[in-house]
Amino acid sequence: MRLIATSLLVLVAVQGAWAGCGNYTDGSLDEPAPMVIICFDGKCEDAKMEFECGNAHGAQIGYSGGWRVEYATKEPAPGQTEYSDDTESIVSRNGVKVDETKVSCKPITKDACRFPSDP
Repeated sequence: MRLIATSLLVLVAVQGAWAGCGNYTDGSLDEPAPMVIICFDGKCEDAKMEFECGNAHGAQIGYSGGWRVEYATKEPAPGQTEYSDDTESIVSRNGVKVDETKVSCKPITKDACRFPSDP
């Protein structure tokens, strides 16, 4: 989580027009998809990272099983122009938002977890 927040802060500070995605499902990457174990509501399942995208204002990560994690920089408060270094996060499964505090991720592949509850 700290790595993602720091990365977003650096990207926002630079204010460049940057965007990029890594897609593990279409064969465009020369490496296997990172593997994790995702637990929610007392049930755990193996999952593969399907994609990871980011730009100057956020990031989106998708895992098999319909899991999605989204991060976005908080919009400036009314009357302000500076973006905060805080990020908002949304965790969803099959398009339905879930309580991110009830989701845990254990990496099978090093650094494969991108959930807000991860250290």
